[in-house]
Amino acid sequence: MANNNHLYADRLSRLNTLIGQVTEASVDKYEHWRTLQQAKAEFDNTRIANGQAWELGAFADWLENTYGVQLEKEEGMIGPKFHIVDEQKYLIYRLKFE
Repeated sequence: MANNNHLYADRLSRLNTLIGQVTEASVDKYEHWRTLQQAKAEFDNTRIANGQAWELGAFADWLENTYGVQLEKEEGMIGPKFHIVDEQKYLIYRLKFE
């Protein structure tokens, strides 16, 4: 494999080409998905422990009721945007998953 490092002004420019430019927005999106993944694991563990069957939309309802986070959907899927509907519950969410 050829070494093309000389094509970039510096190491950061090369990394931005390879993985995309790391910005505050991209870090926020990563944090959003990471915390959702952890909350989903808690939801699944609780659901299984209580013997509840899987239901479409149950996670979004649980997240809103438990942690005050209302997910915004895009084309039927969970999107990167959300709304805080209960600030006290959301504070617990932030403390627990960050």
